[in-house]
Amino acid sequence: MIWFLYFRYSIINEKNNTMAKKFERDTEQKHPTNPTGKTNKQTNEFDIDKKTIKKQQNKK
Repeated sequence: MIWFLYFRYSIINEKNNTMAKKFERDTEQKHPTNPTGKTNKQTNEFDIDKKTIKKQQNKK
C-alpha cells in the first residue's frame, strides 16, 4: 500500500513540475496586455481636413 501512495505522489509531483516548466517565460514581454507604468503611448495620429472629406463624399 505504501509503494502505491509513493508511486502516485511521484507521478503527481512530476506532472506539477512539467506544467510549471511548460508555462515559464523564456523572455520578458515588451508590451504586456496589462502593462504597469506609463500606458499613454502615442499611436498613429492623422488629421483629416474638410477638403479630403468632401473628396471622399463625392466619389460615390
